[in-house]
Amino acid sequence: MAYHRRRALHFEKHNNFQYASDEWRICIEIQSKKPNIKSLTGMARCFRHSGDYKEADKIYAQANRFYPNNENVYALRAENLGNAGNHHGALQYWDRCIALDKNPPRIKWLLMRAKNNMLLNNFHETEEQYKYIYKIYPDNRNAVEALCKLYDTKQDWA
Repeated sequence: MAYHRRRALHFEKHNNFQYASDEWRICIEIQSKKPNIKSLTGMARCFRHSGDYKEADKIYAQANRFYPNNENVYALRAENLGNAGNHHGALQYWDRCIALDKNPPRIKWLLMRAKNNMLLNNFHETEEQYKYIYKIYPDNRNAVEALCKLYDTKQDWA
């Protein structure tokens, strides 16, 4: 399996996602009872990078079934759904991811959740999210910039 994993990573590095997904598929078949999380997320990543978000979501769903307490899988699935334009679905998985994460949650995940709310034109939710981020990460430049940008565009939301 290590051989196929190395090949998959090599093909990914060179943007050959079809060959990479074939190698990841072999890794998953070798581990048929419980595929390795890296194999599942690697294969999903190939589909995502090639623009096949629907197929990537199927693989992430499989990873969620095998690893229901892994916040990274929920984050990857949320990011994939957001990239596909399914911001409502993305918010559900960001919530699961953040609930499983350490206290306080990672800022990247909080910012991504707020971004999905903003793309849904949920100003109040977005504002509350950015205030929360600023409260727990007051020295983080991204949190401050996001809150300022939100207030700069507030009149566009009316």
